[in-house]
Amino acid sequence: MQSSAPLIKNLVRLSLLERVSPELLVRFLRPYEGYLAGRGVSLDGVELDHAWVGELHRVLCVVDPTMPGALQQAFLDVADLASEQGHEAALNLAGERQLNLFGESGDVSPEDLAFRLYLEHADVFMATHARVQSQEARRFVDFHPDAHRPLEGAETQAKRVLLMEQLRRWFASRNRSDYVDVRVSESSDEVSFVIIHGQPPRNLSVITSASSRDRLSLVPDKQDTVVFDKATGRLSINAQYAAEHDFYRAAIGKVFFGRDDHFEPHAVLDCGVLLDDPRAALSVEGLPALRAVALREVVLEAIDSPRDRLTWSANDLGDVYLEDVPDLLKRDRTVRKAKLALFPIHEGRPKVVEIAPPNKLTYDRRTYDAVVREFLFARGFLRHPQTRVTYQRALG
Repeated sequence: MQSSAPLIKNLVRLSLLERVSPELLVRFLRPYEGYLAGRGVSLDGVELDHAWVGELHRVLCVVDPTMPGALQQAFLDVADLASEQGHEAALNLAGERQLNLFGESGDVSPEDLAFRLYLEHADVFMATHARVQSQEARRFVDFHPDAHRPLEGAETQAKRVLLMEQLRRWFASRNRSDYVDVRVSESSDEVSFVIIHGQPPRNLSVITSASSRDRLSLVPDKQDTVVFDKATGRLSINAQYAAEHDFYRAAIGKVFFGRDDHFEPHAVLDCGVLLDDPRAALSVEGLPALRAVALREVVLEAIDSPRDRLTWSANDLGDVYLEDVPDLLKRDRTVRKAKLALFPIHEGRPKVVEIAPPNKLTYDRRTYDAVVREFLFARGFLRHPQTRVTYQRALG
């Protein structure tokens, strides 16, 4: 019986292959035609019908250690831009650079635009990808400088090479491989860096048929996001581990400002208002963009005993929490985490915001970003950097 290889179900969406123009798809695949031909997929003289696309999809989604990594990554990157959000980001960036993406060809689908950018405008493609990824990141740890200076030369090759050299050495020393790709996007408000790097190597046992197993070795990739805010000089980092947060803030500081301690952890988040005046903390008075705010989770920690923690969680804690506050404060406590639901005036779904002092803030930045920050500043949850905090408290 012929064995069938296991599939990577989410590597390439069938709909992406079906919706892109055949001419663009063939051009995209040309650099890999030798690999594809060896697996029965020809790029010459074929009918690009559903059967051909289906066979291509099967080949691309098979777990195959010999598949070119660049082919896999290219499809993943294009898929990120072949969406409504990616489409808008590409158009905005092209407008900033006075680039006409359409010419006289008329309407272009999001899928065609994504493939065309990849093939014909690599710089715009990579910058757009960086912008989309930075907007999709949710949890950021914030670092601030003692003196705000502009970040210059972000998109220059010289700075990018210096940054990548530092990143490669660091990740290689941590058993992550020395592969690193840095994608930079600069807008009027921010500079965003998407850093693609390897995770620790993995060995997987895979089922190859009804009666056999095989071993697959691979280095999964991972994408981290670093955003520099031009107005405040704030560096916001989205990464999995505390060591990565610390390394990124030092590397960006060294390359662009000449000092690895240019960005330092400061206490910019404070949930004390939920103990001092919880009704005022949840008020939308003076904030016309919001119709309501609900408290969904709060974690209190005894100041003299960090292991003494109390947690409430509900869709709306409302009066339950407000009634219990006096009893809770019979012992000195601090708020270690709070989760709020902000309801914009013309939106049915709330914006969920998680606050973890001193500098971890989690929410979807793609919509109502200004509304969220206005509320946090107005109610005292977010403040301008005042005092430095220890790395253990900031990154732990």
